[in-house]
Formats: sequence, structure tokens, C-alpha cells
Amino acid sequence: MRRTQANHAAVAATCHANPGQWQMVGHYGSGESADATVRAIRGAFQKGARSAYAPAGAFEARRELTDNGARVEARYIGEPVKDVETAVRELGALPVPGGSVRLTAEQRAKIAEQLGDAKPATPGLLVAFGESVRNRREHDHPQWEDLYCMNLSSYMGERIAPVLRRLLDAEAEAELLAAEELAYERLRVALESAKRGRRELRARVAALGLAEGLARAAEADALAQAAEPEADGSEPTFFRPGRMYTRDLPFRASEDRPSFECVGVSLHPTKRSPRALGFEQPGVGQPWVSAAQRMEEWDAGWVDLGPVQPDRLTRTFAPTQTLQDEAPALTIYRAFWDTLPLGQYTREAEARKHCEAHARRDLPTASFDWIEDEEDGVAELVAAVGEDERPTGYVVDALEIASKYDPEADE
Repeated sequence: MRRTQANHAAVAATCHANPGQWQMVGHYGSGESADATVRAIRGAFQKGARSAYAPAGAFEARRELTDNGARVEARYIGEPVKDVETAVRELGALPVPGGSVRLTAEQRAKIAEQLGDAKPATPGLLVAFGESVRNRREHDHPQWEDLYCMNLSSYMGERIAPVLRRLLDAEAEAELLAAEELAYERLRVALESAKRGRRELRARVAALGLAEGLARAAEADALAQAAEPEADGSEPTFFRPGRMYTRDLPFRASEDRPSFECVGVSLHPTKRSPRALGFEQPGVGQPWVSAAQRMEEWDAGWVDLGPVQPDRLTRTFAPTQTLQDEAPALTIYRAFWDTLPLGQYTREAEARKHCEAHARRDLPTASFDWIEDEEDGVAELVAAVGEDERPTGYVVDALEIASKYDPEADE
């Protein structure tokens, strides 16, 4: 077959109009001449004039052997983003996509499966990689085949698996740290929000935080008053534990009058009125039965016969009413998040348990510890993540509520 003269300007124009599609350039009598045309198209090389395939790299070319020689085809793939020298200087030998977007969990799992049992790269291997990147960037690049860069690429390609394994481990650690940082940020925002309403919250603490303690103090005062003789020597207002009583029934024989031994005094759980608990005997020689006397029974007329030796039941049921001069002060433990009350407890351990459970919602992997102030006794919860230890804003303090008014306490 006789070789025809190729119209390269027309071929290049057709390729431009149909990007990515192969177009016929021409037939050549030998493979060598076809190869020379392929190189000229790829490199946009033409002596004495600007090539129709400029700039270099904008066209791809290929040749196929035929019965009479070889056929050359070309296609337009678009102009490169940068010229070779700029690409090598800025991106490292070849233009590559860059970015700092983290891998997704699916991407990490897929890469881990592809890497198999590859171990993380050592620091020495990473240093060697850095040197290879620098050498690819800084050495003199020839216009055609760059064997030096090809050798460096082969060296790095054979050792890329450990580098990728180290990258996956770093990404997993970064994700864990990001989760911890998010938890701390949520805690910080919550604390700042609570501080903005500090005055309102303090008012709520005064109204709600002390309500339970004050109610218990009122009950203790009521029981103490019922269990103690009147300070001014007047008649008692209710039964007193550890004493024997009889009904004031003047028209009934003394042996037929009921007797009542008071063991203790308590308050009804819903009516909050006093109840005297003990044992009642309908008459002399009759069996004793358990009984509870209300205020109405007291008003009906009972005569105090004097104290009796407290038995084991009385000592167990009402030790503060029969064996001590005054009821002890009540101590409650209050759990707070900043100034927001979480609850009040009679046991300090339960108050701390409430704080830890509340903090665990935002810090699921942290370890907790309590630091107690020696001066005021306030215990503060701190959270440790790794070697970093930070306050959480959760505290537990003790509030003592007196059972009696002390005039000297105001002085």
C-alpha cells in the first residue's frame, strides 16, 4: 500500500471536536515510521513550526500493525493542568490529586482487606519515602523516558502496603480523638449554658434543693417535740416513748382501765400526723396487743404513769427519742452539675454514683476520680482520657440540717 500524506491539522481538529474518540491519522509503510509519528503526536514535536497536537500531552496516539505496514490513530484527551516542570516542582514528579478529607469507615475496611497482613511502616521506611519523593522532584527530567523516576516509583510501589497500613492506623486514632474532642465540646457547651442561668438555678436550688431536707427537719422537730417533756413544765402534748399510760376513766375500776406502753413516735406517711406505736392491755391480766394511738386518742384522756425500762424493741425503734437528750442533726448529700441540682441523698456514695452515671453519657470511655476539698469537704469529679485529666463540673457537697433551733448559732 502506498503511503498517503497525513493532514495533521485536520486530524487534530477532528480530535478536538470529538474528545476521547480515536481518529485515523494515516497508514505507514513500516513500524518505525509509525512509532516516530506516535512520539511526535504525544510530545507535540514538529521541526520548524508549532505542532498541530500542541501542547505536549494533550493527545494520545497508538499504532497497529497491518499487512502492509502500520496504522496510526490519535485522540484528544485534554490539555494537562500544568506543564511538566511545574507539576514536578509543586506536586512531585506527576500531578496527583491531593486533599485532607478523612477516609470513611467503608473505605478503611476495604483498604485493610486489600492490604492483608501488612505491618505498619517503620520510621526508617517513611524517611526513605520522603527522600525518594524529593529525588523525583529535584533531579533533571529528560524529555522522553525518565528511567530514574521509573526506578524510584517501582521502589515506592513495592513498599506502599506498610505505608498504607500506618495511614489506616493513624486515621483510626484520629477518629477516636475526634470523638473524645466532640464529647468534651458538648460538655463545655452544656457548662457554659448552665453558667448563663446561674442566678436562676441558684434560686431553684434554694426552692427545690432544700425542700426535702427542710421537710425532714420539720418531721424530726415534730418527733422530738412529741418525745420530749415541755420545757416550761406544762403538760406534754402527745405520748412519749419509754413511758406507761392509762386511760382516765373515773367510773371504771382501775383493773379494768386500759394501759398503753409507748415504744416510739412516728409520722403517718401520707397524713403527716403523729402516731404513737406500742402495746395496749385492755385490763389487768389480759393479753397485750400491738396498738397505734392517734392525736384523737391522746385528746380523749391518757394519764402518764411514768417511765418504764426501755426494752430491746424500744431501743431499736426509737433510740434517739428514748436514749438521747436531743435528736441528731440530719446530713444530706447533694449532687450538682455545675449549679444544676441532680438529687439529694442520705448516703454520699449514692450522690457520687448519680454524678458518674450522668457524666458517662458524654464521656463513655473516660475514667473518673473524685477530688475532695479538705476545707469545705466538697468532692469534685474529674475525668481522665489517656494522660489528660480535666474537671467535669460535677460536685457533691454535704448539708447538715439541725433538728432544733440553737440561739447561740446566730451570734
